[in-house]
Amino acid sequence: MNLTKSFPLLAAVLLLLAGLAACSGSDGHDSKYIPEQELHQLDAAIAASDTYYTHTKTQLRDMETRASRLRDPAQRGLAYAELANQVRFLDADSAINIADVAISNARQSGVDSVVTLAHLSRVNALTSAGIFNLAEREFLDITEGNLSPQSRLAYWEAGRNLYSTLQLYTQRNYDLSQKFARQAMAYDDSLIRHLPERDAFRSFLVAERLVVSGDNQKAKRKLEALMKSVDPNSNIYGMAAYQMALVYKNLDDERSYAAYMAKAAQANVRQSVREGLALFNLANWLYAQGELNKAFGYINFAMGQANDANARMRTANIATMLPLIDDAYRAESKTSHDMLIIYFVILALALFILGGMFFYILMQSKRGKENARKLRELSQAQKRHIANFLALCSTYYHKLNSLEQLVQRKISSGQTDQLVKLLKSGRYTEDKEDEIFKYFDRTFVEIFPDFIEQINLLLRPEERFPTEMSKKGLPLELRIYALVKLGITESTRIAQVLNYSVNTVYTYRNRMRNKAIDREHFEQQVVDFQAEQES
Repeated sequence: MNLTKSFPLLAAVLLLLAGLAACSGSDGHDSKYIPEQELHQLDAAIAASDTYYTHTKTQLRDMETRASRLRDPAQRGLAYAELANQVRFLDADSAINIADVAISNARQSGVDSVVTLAHLSRVNALTSAGIFNLAEREFLDITEGNLSPQSRLAYWEAGRNLYSTLQLYTQRNYDLSQKFARQAMAYDDSLIRHLPERDAFRSFLVAERLVVSGDNQKAKRKLEALMKSVDPNSNIYGMAAYQMALVYKNLDDERSYAAYMAKAAQANVRQSVREGLALFNLANWLYAQGELNKAFGYINFAMGQANDANARMRTANIATMLPLIDDAYRAESKTSHDMLIIYFVILALALFILGGMFFYILMQSKRGKENARKLRELSQAQKRHIANFLALCSTYYHKLNSLEQLVQRKISSGQTDQLVKLLKSGRYTEDKEDEIFKYFDRTFVEIFPDFIEQINLLLRPEERFPTEMSKKGLPLELRIYALVKLGITESTRIAQVLNYSVNTVYTYRNRMRNKAIDREHFEQQVVDFQAEQES
């Protein structure tokens, strides 16, 4: 095939296929609820999660170094207990080991309050690790009446942490979950009564209680004030953002729910809190919205974080949702793949051919005037086809306008019978089709001047077509195989393009195969001629 002559057609096909692929690639999801800015900020935090983790690890390592250098066993016990309470957000199993060190030092000191605080740090670590039976047993071994005021606050907080976690873990068992909720609430009551009025954690507990009771507007005001008063990167900020998300969920504000859940997840990532619920809930919400790529990415990140932290309960939660998101993600990917595979393959082939053409022309242009002439011919062919196409469009616009005026005149004068007779005559359709097909034949023969010769090589000598036939236009059977040569091979599609019945197209194709030297491979040989010429 002459590359310069085929360029306009291939370029037009390339643009058409690119448009089809772009349209098909749209997922069609309604994004009005998606908080793009907050998700973008969360993505940035996730991308930097290793940096945050390294920073947190460095801080904890410094805490451990300072604890190990303390000479007083009581001070060492308190320092290791505080370290265990911090480490449990990163690695629950390591926190259990550190709590054991705290208990050992506390026992050496002989100070009961220090021993109690060390044991409570172990209860917290066991809770984070999901070892609930042991955590509850060790918690119940501690007698509240013998505690100092400082130890009581830690005791109530550990009880709240244990039983609120158990409430989440047993959500499918309503009675048991409600039992744990009441126990957690009792410890909340004690904390609210005894924590200082302006304590941030107390403010959070009050706001959380308002959310649970359904007083959403008051809870919203409390949480807004709390979030303004604390560091946006702090753990308490993430907890408040999580509760604010629940407030908006209760108010049926889906976008704000997702936005605040994203803020809570972002705070968790920056604080290296690997057992948080926010990212898990956000992934579930995105899954429900059909945003499977985001949901799949977040749920996998959350699973990795929970595994690294040895947070068994959170891992179990995520494991229940991960297969659903994964299956939906794979199903959508397969559906999208099935819809776009043809467009992408053809587009890739067209790009490959077009790239080859440009490379060929570029290389040949360096060899002298002959290539410059080819480029000029290429430009002229492009202009000619564009001008012809625009002229054809203009012609049919004016003809359509004339037909519209004729219809209006006939209807206005009451000559509907004449109008129907005129339309049935085919005057306004058949001659138009003939003109379109003549334009197609001229353009195709100009692009593929050797088309009839190629077809004749595949036919028996007595069945071959006169080569001068191309000047008068292509007969129907050659027009059908012109479309086959262009890649339109299905009879139903050919019938639509040529405005014939499928049976007619099938009959003419069968007739041509009967004339072929190799009937079985005739149509493939027509296509192979195309590939050979392009190469």
